[in-house]
Amino acid sequence: MVSQEKLLEVEQNLSDCVLGKTYFATVVGCSLAIPLGVRYKSYLPLLYMGVGGTIVDLVNGYFQCQEERRLHAQMVKSK
Repeated sequence: MVSQEKLLEVEQNLSDCVLGKTYFATVVGCSLAIPLGVRYKSYLPLLYMGVGGTIVDLVNGYFQCQEERRLHAQMVKSK
């Protein structure tokens, strides 16, 4: 039996792991999109590159935190 506090701690570690790695591609995408947006007088480059960078960051964070996800799945299963 797993305590509720331990499960909350593991969930917090998992969310910190995934969301803590979500900035690099977003910043790069937005940095590249701002000059393009100014040149073409449009917000579309910022929209596409910002959202695309966010998706890339979330996917990378998801795959880099496999150990935390495995531990979380084991704890939920044993609950």
